[in-house]
Amino acid sequence: MKSKVSFLSASERPNQKLNITSLMDVLTIILIFLLVNYSSVEQDMQVPDYIKLPKVQAKTLESLKQTLKLVVGKDRIKINDGKEIQFNNFVSQQAQIMERLAESMAKIKEENDVNKTPSVLALQADKDIPYEIIDGVILSAASVGITQIELMSLKQPD
Repeated sequence: MKSKVSFLSASERPNQKLNITSLMDVLTIILIFLLVNYSSVEQDMQVPDYIKLPKVQAKTLESLKQTLKLVVGKDRIKINDGKEIQFNNFVSQQAQIMERLAESMAKIKEENDVNKTPSVLALQADKDIPYEIIDGVILSAASVGITQIELMSLKQPD
């Protein structure tokens, strides 16, 4: 048996219509689903009466003059624009780095205690450094009694 193939031009073909009602139903259901499940950035939360949330204020650099400033980079930690601790591999030298850092922070904390000023750590860290370095710095600060820590960041342009 031979099969018959016909090649008809667009004007010779019978008029065929596409029923898109079911397609519109599916698209409407998807649209409603997305609208209902859309979550915006802001969320309303009920705060229980038995807790008080802290108020946050952005501080300027001038208000941080009485603090202990640490700048943490990939290969060094700078303390109060002075002493610098350099390292090649943080993981292998972690014990020595944290010991030197704790000694330096302890001296500054003692000076602050004598002057009766609070010891606050203002921490600036490169965005690409591993978290274990930041964690080590925070643990060193806590080991000498510095418990108030402020993390510095850049303000996003409006």
